[in-house]
Amino acid sequence: MRAQDALRLGYGLAELAAPRLLEGRLLPTDDARGRTALRVLGARHVVQAAVGAVGGHGVRRLGGIVDVLHAISMIVVATADPARRTAAAANAATALGFAWAELR
Repeated sequence: MRAQDALRLGYGLAELAAPRLLEGRLLPTDDARGRTALRVLGARHVVQAAVGAVGGHGVRRLGGIVDVLHAISMIVVATADPARRTAAAANAATALGFAWAELR
């Protein structure tokens, strides 16, 4: 498993198991939907790490494109929803970091 996949796996497990550990601290305390979204994103990272670990270069590039699309969606959320702005911006930055690692 590449370091990138291990990092993504750890990040995904943290979001899945304890969504307030990472960006969740930036959400309003009563934002159950936001924490649920972080769990779903955590599950996506776990699956993407597993697929990236066994897939080839093309699979990883596809994962990088998914990360770019996710970052764009988080920028839209950050622009549209002041209550989730900081958490969405942090999530977008993380997604762009993963995309950079996959697409370079």
